[in-house]
Amino acid sequence: MEAFTRGADVIFLLVCGEGGCRYYDGEKKIERTIEGIDVLLDDIGLEPERLLLSHADPYEEDPLARVLVESMTRAERLSQNPYRPQTAEVVDGGNTRAQGLKPNPSKQGGA
Repeated sequence: MEAFTRGADVIFLLVCGEGGCRYYDGEKKIERTIEGIDVLLDDIGLEPERLLLSHADPYEEDPLARVLVESMTRAERLSQNPYRPQTAEVVDGGNTRAQGLKPNPSKQGGA
């Protein structure tokens, strides 16, 4: 949850393939945890789709690549996380503008 409240747009979890977890009831525990996080995300006004749970098939060549593509695709469909910290926007040849930020006069052109 901390990652979301600090501005992460999407978080993905890559877990053992179904039936492949070496920990007793590992799959059930992670699914219950995800359900709880979904509720918390809804409570703070974020879409549960921001949390991606994906199962890795032990015979899949590169499950991480697949999950990265899925998470990037999902992030593009969602709006920016409203908890993301405000950062300066670079415009007009290096001048900055962002709500609450003032340009540094020593960094302005002409000197």
